[in-house]
Formats: sequence, structure tokens, C-alpha cells
Amino acid sequence: MPLDQNAFFDTLYHESFAQLNLFAKRQLLDSHAAEELVQDTFFTAWTKKEALIRHEKPRGFLMEILKLKIQAYRRERKKWARFLVSLDSDVFREPAAPPSSPPAIVSDMLDAIQEVLNEGEWMVFQRFKLLGLTHMQIAEELDISVWASQKRLERAQQKLQKTFGDEWI
Repeated sequence: MPLDQNAFFDTLYHESFAQLNLFAKRQLLDSHAAEELVQDTFFTAWTKKEALIRHEKPRGFLMEILKLKIQAYRRERKKWARFLVSLDSDVFREPAAPPSSPPAIVSDMLDAIQEVLNEGEWMVFQRFKLLGLTHMQIAEELDISVWASQKRLERAQQKLQKTFGDEWI
């Protein structure tokens, strides 16, 4: 890319980033996702730099890319929402009291479960199923997103069902 094209793109980035980021934050109500989509918008614009440079309104070109990315993001979230635990069902429920020391058969079962799951899945499974924490509490404790907590639990349940059958718990 010639020097003047680099300068054009750098200027456009510095002049437009804050406005695009603010728009995305308002649309998504998630600052991390908003920033990621704005960065992805600039990457896409970079791959279409000739069209961007020739466009009569480069900022409008960027905004259209961002709007399409927001739509795709929402579609993807909606698609995955069907497979995840509902936020309404358990995020705000009170945690159950921690169990007392488990009997030997339960201890053996927990050991078998722990062997099937990876560390991240085990951490979420144990906190959710055994300690009764909500996904929000787990996310805060493990410094992950609520979505990641839900996804890890879903994977853990799938692995356990595949290993132990439908009556694994």
C-alpha cells in the first residue's frame, strides 16, 4: 500500500474509531463486543481499501460495514442462545448450601466425572452443580464471561452424557 494510502487509512481510523465504537456500544450494550466489532470493521475495510478510498463517504462505508457486523453478531448470539442455559433461570438464583463431605460412592463418582472433563469444564461444573453458584458468580470468580461459564457447563454435560449415558446425574 503506498504511503498516501497508509496515511489515509490511519487518519480515517483515528477520526472514526470513537464514533463507531460509541455506536456499537449503544447497539450491543457490551463494550468488549463493540470494540471487537469495530476492530473487525477496520480489518474488513483494510481488505477492501481500494473501494474505501474511492468511496465518496469513507466514514459511511465504515458505518455500513459495522452495521452488517452487528447484525451478524446478533444473529450468531441468537442462534447460540437456544443452546445455552437461560440467563433468567439461574443467574440470579440464590446459591444452594455447600454439601457436607460426600459418601464414598459419591466421591468415586466425582473422581470419574473429573477424569472426563478438562480443568475449565470441571471448575464450572463443580461450582454450578455442587456448590450451587450461578453463572454470574462463576464468571466473576473465574474471571470469564457468563457466556463462557454457560458454554463450559454445556460441554461438560455433553461429555458426561456421552460417557455415562442419559442418566449420568
